Amino acid sequence: PKFKKFYEKLIEAEYAGLDTETKNGSVNHNAIHTIQFAFSMNKGYVIPFQHPDSPFNEKEKAYIHKKLRAFLSAPQGKFPLKYLITQYGMYDLRVCRK
Repeated sequence: PKFKKFYEKLIEAEYAGLDTETKNGSVNHNAIHTIQFAFSMNKGYVIPFQHPDSPFNEKEKAYIHKKLRAFLSAPQGKFPLKYLITQYGMYDLRVCRK
């Protein structure tokens, strides 16, 4: 339920900050331990969906993965998001798509 509430904010956001923490530095053979989003300077969301200590079960992890992948792979204009703010965006987005 908390992820669904977060996802509603994500698909309605005009801009969002994105960062990932991964298992290793590989783009092709990696796992996203956590993915973080922020919609303001005051609040962020950390989603530990593939972290070894993740609170999510396998079904929840698959659901989260499906939703985030669809969002990050969507054609421009499908969601209101105009800006995705990253520090290492090329790396983060490649890992997310893989």
